[in-house]
Amino acid sequence: MISSKNFHFTLIYMGAIPFVIGSILLVLGFEEILYLGRLEWIIGSYGLVICSFIAGVHWGQFIQGVDLVKINLPLTSNSIVLLAWFLFLILNSVYFFYILILLFFVLLAIDYQLFKLDRISLNYIKCRAIVTTAVNTALLISGITINLQ
Repeated sequence: MISSKNFHFTLIYMGAIPFVIGSILLVLGFEEILYLGRLEWIIGSYGLVICSFIAGVHWGQFIQGVDLVKINLPLTSNSIVLLAWFLFLILNSVYFFYILILLFFVLLAIDYQLFKLDRISLNYIKCRAIVTTAVNTALLISGITINLQ
């Protein structure tokens, strides 16, 4: 059984699973999942959700009183989410995957700033870095695979 102390880390790692499975399925030649739709849309919409969720965590940090950050957390989180949503609507999936890679790195950089202010733990920033790397690798593989099809 997972201890409640580490349960949130388990959830963070599990959040990468749809990206990894999606990229594996694309590499294997699958294009859609019955009843769910095209893999490109599934991966992109899930990426939009995760991007929004992480930005929401930054809002939570702001509400908790993080005013020492040199970043305007409400402005950046809202801007990132609105940009991601707009680009999800207008771009093809490959370009959106590449934008998501950039946005996930930006969100990680914001988390790093929060870490430097001792607002988040070393374990959390390490976990985020590992998961961001795994997710971005899966997104890159997915984008390349779709381009080669």
